[in-house]
Amino acid sequence: MAVLLEAPVQQFCDADGHPYAGGQIFTYIPATTTPKLTWSDIGGTAANTNPIILDAAGRALIYGDGDYRMVLLDAQSNPIWDQTASTLISVAMQPVVNGSIANAQTLLGIDPTLGAQLAAEAAARIAADSAEATARAAGDAAEATTRAAQDTILFNDITLETTNRTAADAVLQAEIDALVAAPTSSIRAGAVTVSLTGDFTLTFTPAFTTEVAQIWVGFPPGVGEPTSGSPANPVSFPHITSHTTSGAVGVLLDNMFTPLSGSMRWYAIGY
Repeated sequence: MAVLLEAPVQQFCDADGHPYAGGQIFTYIPATTTPKLTWSDIGGTAANTNPIILDAAGRALIYGDGDYRMVLLDAQSNPIWDQTASTLISVAMQPVVNGSIANAQTLLGIDPTLGAQLAAEAAARIAADSAEATARAAGDAAEATTRAAQDTILFNDITLETTNRTAADAVLQAEIDALVAAPTSSIRAGAVTVSLTGDFTLTFTPAFTTEVAQIWVGFPPGVGEPTSGSPANPVSFPHITSHTTSGAVGVLLDNMFTPLSGSMRWYAIGY
């Protein structure tokens, strides 16, 4: 980048271009009347007088350090102007500006390897972020796979349960359909004479078409609970030992009661 090249020799002229020959320039600390030193060489070894006396062409060689208050008087000491000026770059910063970047870093106390360190740190951070993103993606994929497997197992369980229920419902529906197709259930009732041994046979007239569903027997007054016998299916009376549905033959009750003699009422439901 190019910058303005200031003329080393300054010339001071009036509005008509006439130089202020023998003019005077006073240099101060800004906003004060405290003199501030200037030089006639760039190395700052030859100090100017204060005021600086301009030559016949109104010129002077002025080098400074930082900000100044500059007051111009003509040869008759008439004030011309009172302005603030600056060298833009202080003497302390001059080596930084005029030197190389490496010198500037050294003068400013900047570690010349800082850029490389920052670049390495940024690269490491990018690599760590990439590794973290990869691990996170792998974890998400594994979790998704596990969830999919669990969903599959749950779906299969539900499907199996649904299938089993459907099959059970089909069996139940078939039984219902069979009942609907069978003759309407009906009730038979009668009386039976019990021998001293307690053995007796129930005869259903007319006979049930399919089977007996339930039987009730009423004990005569003064007769105790049954003392022997064993259950038989499908009827639920607890002491039924055998049954048949052919013809008019009913259920044989064997040695069920305390020996007695008398008539008992019975009721049967079948279809």
